[in-house]
Amino acid sequence: MNRQVWTVSNLLSVLRVILVLPIATLAASHTPGDRLLAAGLIALAAATDYFDGVVARKLNQVTDLGKIIDPFADKIAVGVVCVILALHGKLPVWFVVSAILRDLLILTGGVIVKKSRGILLQSNIVGKWAVGVAAMYIFVLVLDVGGAGWLETILLYASALMLLASFLLYLQRFTSIMKPNSSVTRP
Repeated sequence: MNRQVWTVSNLLSVLRVILVLPIATLAASHTPGDRLLAAGLIALAAATDYFDGVVARKLNQVTDLGKIIDPFADKIAVGVVCVILALHGKLPVWFVVSAILRDLLILTGGVIVKKSRGILLQSNIVGKWAVGVAAMYIFVLVLDVGGAGWLETILLYASALMLLASFLLYLQRFTSIMKPNSSVTRP
């Protein structure tokens, strides 16, 4: 495992966190130009999410820090923007609450597994796809294209179902690792 901290892939994850404030500010705007710029920044943030993993594997820069910062950046980016959009009445509150609750439960479970078993859990592929679909949903919401309500609805429920599915997979992995007779131990 690479022990470097400032790898290209980790810097891409940090960039995603830095983009949160301008995205959130612009996404809440009523000006079409601001929303278009926010959508562009969302696309850039989504690209950093894709490329941080590709670059880490290609350059052999997979790090424990990267395994933490990548999903953390996802959670911060999606969570903050969702809260801002919900506060402006553009996103259902139930979606935001369920997404944040899911993330807090996954984080808590990850900390418990790390402390008790010495294992750093990585994101699951369904979780990565769920964040991608949620980003598409936010992208469509922010663009505020007239007549796209049907697409917003599909993406909302697809995001919610994928977030639930990924949570259930995390829960299954957590319970499997935490069983008293589990053979999974410190790496």
